[in-house]
Amino acid sequence: MATLGATQHMAHFQSLEVPVAGGDLHIGSWGEGDVSVLALHGLTLNHAEFHLLGESLAGSARMIAPDLRGRGASAELPPPYGLEAHVEDVAAVLAHLGGPPVVLVGHSWGAVVALAVAHLHPDLVRSILLVDGGLPPAAGVASDQSTDRASQRVLARLASTFASVDTYLDIWRGQPGLGHHWNEHIKRAFATDLAGTAPSLRCNLKPEAFTADIASTYAQSGLAERAMVQLRHRATLIRAARNMADEEHPQYSDAVVRQWCDRVASLHDRLVSGENHYTILLGETGAKHIAALIREELRHS
Repeated sequence: MATLGATQHMAHFQSLEVPVAGGDLHIGSWGEGDVSVLALHGLTLNHAEFHLLGESLAGSARMIAPDLRGRGASAELPPPYGLEAHVEDVAAVLAHLGGPPVVLVGHSWGAVVALAVAHLHPDLVRSILLVDGGLPPAAGVASDQSTDRASQRVLARLASTFASVDTYLDIWRGQPGLGHHWNEHIKRAFATDLAGTAPSLRCNLKPEAFTADIASTYAQSGLAERAMVQLRHRATLIRAARNMADEEHPQYSDAVVRQWCDRVASLHDRLVSGENHYTILLGETGAKHIAALIREELRHS
């Protein structure tokens, strides 16, 4: 896996390999004692997007975050992919490590996985924080043109090679939601995307894993929708006030969120001002805010 020049010391951080179907799942772990928080990354990232959150929780909780099957240091795990496969991997990790039910934290598409875990393995879950993600696609909509275009851009990136880490990072620096807020945490998270050696670096995400995960997420009346409609755990949708492009409106409109909160009694909404879809975890203020909400969940009876 490609790394930034010098390896920075992460307080209370260690890497683990946990046996799952077909091999070992790579896990990042922050803190000591029983696992009380499990974090699930977005569709194309890996555990590295949670380093800042793990550091923000130092001394108050042990958090783990897997590289989900098909990406990061878990890229070589074989199929099947898709939501149900990820759920069973998470269940295997929690069974292996033991401990009480956990607070699930899912960012973006990782929030969909978190809901699916709670749906299929309710006894493993204490509560859920859905960080700018998790609401299922509109009923009857398999996907839309913008989703299809975004998927094609991802697949093109996965088919590309990059001469250096900086060449790859330049792609992300050009995204308003990232470039306007560029910091070492963002740099580290996206650099960890890469595997191989220069000048032939590649994204460490299997295209077949990506396409299977998209298909299972958008399956009509599938697991993603059932998990939300039948939600019984306490869950908080934490919306960044700004979207991926750093524009002044959230990813989910107030109207859509109201509809879901009216439909699902255990779902609550919280809007976080000043943050976008990325900085809510990769910015200092955003990560501290999420850490405070996690502590609040852990105090909840």
